[in-house]
Amino acid sequence: RYIACREIMDTVPASDMDVLFSAGHLVRNRPDEGTKCRELHVTNPYDSAKLQFNTKVYYFIGDQDVATPPWQGNYHFQHHEGSAVKLITTKGGHNSLEFNQARCAPALMQSIADGGSDLEAAISTCPLPITVEKK
Repeated sequence: RYIACREIMDTVPASDMDVLFSAGHLVRNRPDEGTKCRELHVTNPYDSAKLQFNTKVYYFIGDQDVATPPWQGNYHFQHHEGSAVKLITTKGGHNSLEFNQARCAPALMQSIADGGSDLEAAISTCPLPITVEKK
């Protein structure tokens, strides 16, 4: 809840009722907006650079994602101290693996499960271009 309120939910009503009936129509719950996070105060904002672990991480980033902008994935990638692979989908949006690259997602996930040695072959089956950076 802390991260959700800090990042995305500052206008959600405490009741989680985004809409309600008014005169037989569903309308926004404007009177209660902004009440979900009222009592939470941000004193120590989340920073992925402070959360270190050694597991290899694969980052799937859409270069046109407005919900989770590419700079956020890049920041995580740059500050991860362990091994990492960044896969940027050209003209990809939010959740690019599931939405933009659904056709090749099973091959990509199988490659990751098998250790990543055939990652380039899996990428070659994707409908949109992918740029890869490893560390």
